[in-house]
Amino acid sequence: MVTNEDKVIEAVRLGDAQAYRILVDSYKDMVYTLCVRMLKNSMYAEELAQDAFLKAYKNIGSYRKESKFSTWLYRIALNTCLSALRKNKISEVDINDDQFESEGNLGMKTLEEKDTSLLLKKAIESLKKEEQIVIQLFFLEELSIKEIAEITNISESNVKVKLHRTKQKLKEIIQMKFPELDLNSI
Repeated sequence: MVTNEDKVIEAVRLGDAQAYRILVDSYKDMVYTLCVRMLKNSMYAEELAQDAFLKAYKNIGSYRKESKFSTWLYRIALNTCLSALRKNKISEVDINDDQFESEGNLGMKTLEEKDTSLLLKKAIESLKKEEQIVIQLFFLEELSIKEIAEITNISESNVKVKLHRTKQKLKEIIQMKFPELDLNSI
């Protein structure tokens, strides 16, 4: 079955640059969110999201429909971010820290939720980059095991093992570093 997205991709392959705008509009939030989560710096995330879309455009001829287009694009974005991190081009700046400084007029429950969210975020940041990626793709991006395997280029069974071990490790980190965090509330 040929989808509308397949038609757009074929139009791009045939040289219709305007058709690519449809794909960018469809996936720009997804790619940007992945980049922000990986880089923790909104300025560089925007730049690398654009780089990822440019790479995808230049290489759209290599997209073979073996997986969903979004999975193929995710992999390009992930590799673009990992490459930038390896080159130490990115200075990690927590873009949300300033949000927690001016909480004076919020209710206690909202403050507790934000504190829990911040502690959980910090616990995830203490994981190895590969572990962070698996957790983020599964829980935050809500991708399937199969999609994560395709994006990270590891087997589905290995993704399951990494996911299980990383969840256990995350639980240990939280219990050790943040004993005040109620794990039942997560």
